[in-house]
Amino acid sequence: MFFALLKKQFIQFIRRPQELIILLLMPFVLIVILGFSLGSIMSDKPGFEATVGVVVKGDEEEEIERFKKELALQSLPEEAKKQVFTTVDHMKPIEFLLQNTFQQKEVTQFIKMKQISDTGLEKAKRSNEYSAIMVFPEGFSYGVLQNQFLKRNIENPPLTIIQNEDKSIGADTVTSIIEAYQQKLSLYTYASQVNPEKAGNIEIVGSLGEKETANKEKPLSALAYYAIGMSMMFVLYLAPSLAKNAYVEKEAHSLSRIILANVSPTLYYFSIFCTGFLLALCQLLILYSLVAICFGIIWPNLLAFLTITVAVSMAVGGISACLSSVVHRCNSEDMVSIFRNVVVTILAFLGGSFFPTEQLSSQLAKIGEIVPNGAGTQAYLRVLQGESILNISGELFTLLMTAVVMFSTVWLLGRKVWKS
Repeated sequence: MFFALLKKQFIQFIRRPQELIILLLMPFVLIVILGFSLGSIMSDKPGFEATVGVVVKGDEEEEIERFKKELALQSLPEEAKKQVFTTVDHMKPIEFLLQNTFQQKEVTQFIKMKQISDTGLEKAKRSNEYSAIMVFPEGFSYGVLQNQFLKRNIENPPLTIIQNEDKSIGADTVTSIIEAYQQKLSLYTYASQVNPEKAGNIEIVGSLGEKETANKEKPLSALAYYAIGMSMMFVLYLAPSLAKNAYVEKEAHSLSRIILANVSPTLYYFSIFCTGFLLALCQLLILYSLVAICFGIIWPNLLAFLTITVAVSMAVGGISACLSSVVHRCNSEDMVSIFRNVVVTILAFLGGSFFPTEQLSSQLAKIGEIVPNGAGTQAYLRVLQGESILNISGELFTLLMTAVVMFSTVWLLGRKVWKS
C-alpha cells in the first residue's frame, strides 16, 4: 500500500509540467542572472574601469634640487640634514603618488593613467574619456617638502582633482586613494625622521586586491553563492506543490476512499514525506550537477555535500507533509497560496537566498541560521569553502530537527483529519 501511495504522489506531480519548470528551470536562470550581474560585488575584482589623466606643470627634479640647496643653508646638525637628504631621495611626492600608488598591480587592474600635457588640459576636460584629472601645479613638490621637513607654514600649491560627474565611481575612487596616500605620506615622513634606513620599507598604499575571509577560508564567487541561495529557496516550493495535490485529493473525494481503505494517517502522510524527500533530492542533485557542468563549481568534500543534501531533503519532506495536513485540517487552498507567496519569500530572505543577511545585522543572521533553508545555505557555503563535515553539525541538527518537528505535527493533525 505504501508504494502505491508513493507512486500516486509521483504521478500527480509529473502531470503538472509547470511545476517542473518552476523548480528546475527558474532557479538555474536566476543563478545565471544574479551570478553574472552581481559578480563584481562579491568577487575580488573591481566592477569598473577608470582612466585618470595626469598633468604635471612643474619640474619635480628641479624643485627637489632647489629644496636641497635651501636645506643645506639651514642651521641644522649635519646628521639631521643627512637624514632629510636620504628621505627626500626616497620620497618624491609626485613620483610616489604616481608610481607607488597608481602603478601598483592591484590598482592598475581598474585604473589606467594617462599623461596629459599642460596645453592639452582643456581638451581633456571636454573629453568624456577621463573619470578624473589630477593637476599638479608648479611648485607642488617644493611646497610639500617645505611643509613636511622644515615645518614652514607656507601656502602649498594645491593638487587639483577635476572629477567627471558622469563617471562618479571612478572619480570618487581616485579621491579616496589620494586621501589614503596623504595619510601614509605623513606617516612615512615621520618614520623617516626617526629611522631613515627603515623608512623605505613602509608601503605607501596597502593591497587593494584579494579578498580573504577572517579564518582564511576560500572566498566565494557570486555564482557559487547564488547557486546555493536559489536552490535553497526553490526547494521550498515543493511543499506547496505537494500540499496542493493533497487538497485536490480531498476535493475529489480521493482522500475519503483512502480512509475507507483503512489506510492509516501516518502511512498516508509518510508517503507525502517520502515524495517530498525524493523530489527535493532529485531537484538539488540535478541543479548542482548543471551548475558544476556549466560553471565549474565543484564540491571539495562530496560526502559532506551529499549529507547536507539528504538533510535538506528530509526537512523539505517534513514541511510538505505538515503543510498537507494543515490544508486538510483547514479544508482551504488558501494555506497553499500563503505559504508559496508569503512564507517562502520570508524564509528566503531570512535564510540569505537574496544576499548575506549578516550585511544587515548579526541578529538577523542568527535568526536565519535556525530556519531550514538558512541552515542549509550556511552548511553548503561552509563546505564549499573547505570546512569539514564536523564543522556543520549544528546546521545538520537544525535540518533534522525540522523534519522531526514537522512530522510530529503531521501525526497530531492527521489523526484529527481521519476522525473528521
